[in-house]
Amino acid sequence: MHRSFFLLLALLLAVARSEPQQLTVFHGSDNAPLEPRGILVYDPTSTKRSVNRYESSASPEALSRVFSSADDEDNDMTTLYRVSVKDEEGSVQLNASVPLCLVRSSGYRDQFTLHLSDMGSLWHLDYLVSASECQKDSRASGPVTFKSKVEVAKPVEGARPILEQIVQATPDGKPPPEKTFLQKYWMYILPIVIILVMGGGGEEPRAAGGRR
Repeated sequence: MHRSFFLLLALLLAVARSEPQQLTVFHGSDNAPLEPRGILVYDPTSTKRSVNRYESSASPEALSRVFSSADDEDNDMTTLYRVSVKDEEGSVQLNASVPLCLVRSSGYRDQFTLHLSDMGSLWHLDYLVSASECQKDSRASGPVTFKSKVEVAKPVEGARPILEQIVQATPDGKPPPEKTFLQKYWMYILPIVIILVMGGGGEEPRAAGGRR
């Protein structure tokens, strides 16, 4: 009864997650209040990367305001750009951050990687930008436009060791030589030999028709 209930529940969850899901993206700099930036659309069951995408919901002017209000230098690695994603029910909230100057230096090319559990639920967010070093004069003079990618990472079972191939190594790093037949089975052979020796040959039978 309980097993059938859990199987039915797992089936309902799988059906519910077979449709594309949406996450709202918020962003901001350092401790400033987060503002809406866009939505992430992803399908936890599909193997096609094209179904995962980012859609901006903020105007370029609103995006630029987040970066222009940041009080930092072009090469300042301490000022952070923060992103937060939330589902429609508000039950999931994942956060990440990178130095704000790296976002500018990347030309606003970034990637959201959504990590899923075995059941298909979100548990971790990776946020990456295409730049690894802050460049001088990276402040955009015009409106900010993000070029974003969305990836979905599912758990993968690792390779299991083949136990038959695991052998004990000797100090020189080589496997020990294979044991002989007697080395393997001496504990079974020895009792049989002892029984045969202790039993002896017995008394010889008398010849029929001997002297009286």
